[in-house]
Amino acid sequence: MVQPLLRLSTFSLTAIVGLLTFANTACQSLPENTGSKGTSEYSNDLQCKEMQAPQDMTGLVVKEGYPLEEHFVATPDGYILGLYRIPHGRIPSTVELETMDVAFEEKAMETGKPVVLLQHGLLDCSASWVCNGANESLGFILADRGFDVWLANSRGNTYSLRHRTLNPCEDAFWQFTFDEMAYVDLPAVMRHILDVTNVETIGFVGHSQGTTIGFGAFSQDVDMAHRVSVAAMLAPVAFLTHTGSSVLRWLAGLDIASALEILGIREFLPSSNPKIIEELCKASGSPCRNIVTLLCGYNAANINNTRWPTYLSISPAGTSVANMIHWTQCIQNHNASVLQEYDFGGNCHKGRLCNEDVYGMATPPAYNISELRVPVAIFSGGKDILADQSDVQLLLDILPDDLVLLHHEEPSYAHLDFTWGMNAHTLVYPKVVQVLEQHARKNSGVVGAEI
Repeated sequence: MVQPLLRLSTFSLTAIVGLLTFANTACQSLPENTGSKGTSEYSNDLQCKEMQAPQDMTGLVVKEGYPLEEHFVATPDGYILGLYRIPHGRIPSTVELETMDVAFEEKAMETGKPVVLLQHGLLDCSASWVCNGANESLGFILADRGFDVWLANSRGNTYSLRHRTLNPCEDAFWQFTFDEMAYVDLPAVMRHILDVTNVETIGFVGHSQGTTIGFGAFSQDVDMAHRVSVAAMLAPVAFLTHTGSSVLRWLAGLDIASALEILGIREFLPSSNPKIIEELCKASGSPCRNIVTLLCGYNAANINNTRWPTYLSISPAGTSVANMIHWTQCIQNHNASVLQEYDFGGNCHKGRLCNEDVYGMATPPAYNISELRVPVAIFSGGKDILADQSDVQLLLDILPDDLVLLHHEEPSYAHLDFTWGMNAHTLVYPKVVQVLEQHARKNSGVVGAEI
């Protein structure tokens, strides 16, 4: 069985490189950006991205009977992030979860809706929070429970391909990692939400890289941490010493990500050509599932196989090659319980940035997760090969004991089951919503965002 598995892995990984190369070629062949397009003031830089769009948020949300608002958030460094809002649930509500406080929704109506921000994971987007229909998607469940639900998108994914001066066909657009997502994107998104809603605090739910972003932002920015009532972290990723992700280990071991950067490929697994992925999966669903399995694991018992077309229409949603290099650095880091910022290296010659240039020291600074001052609930999966249980335990060991509200391990869960799982609404989400409800604070009438 070793050789077939090797051939399977080689095929799937080759497919990844093929998709990357195609996306890069397609981008290079597009015409120059020559003018304004669309109704948004930020849409004029998308002309180079004239490829078939994946399934949009409207198609996933409005068809289920929920309201949807589209917001744009400008970051200090010029990125325009897509942010979606489900301000309330359907009437009448279709969701009933036995473990929840029945009076919470009525209380929310009287005191002002509690606000929650959902932050997606690596190579993902806001659509994963609403892709399983009204009764099984966390975004809809929270809306029906009385929450004002906001769905973020990290720079470089399907819904955040805009910039004030750059377009996605320029190398400079892709010079970012999860450092910028934590230190720039999340604060900008939170300020926008606080300004719009006038609430004092926000609940936070992160998945995968979304938890990494949260840990980084909330441990680095004390003022922001004070505006977070509680953080529910699903499949948390802070350390990757024990990860079983074949894709990440392959990228790290062969330095493939750096090779892609040298070749001029800056975008990793983009969503800009879902037709190619659709055709690849039409002949056989196996290659697509193999890629998912190699990246983060897959438990067929928890996934509704009839929904694969939907999942593959929204994911992978793309990120930068630089971000993937950062993740491979996490694997190569010999200090198991340290998460570092991006390593620019020690070679300061030939016009390349190095650590001394960027940080003023030879090695990158570490994320000070032990200084986190936000109450957290940890949800991990027993079959999660990306966020391995040993690495989750390393995280728990450094988090302040008084702030860890609970650690719930779902034995059968792989990495994506926390968003795509057809049974998450019974196994995991009741506990997530309960934590959010218990820590939701009343609308204080604070105007503006002082963070």
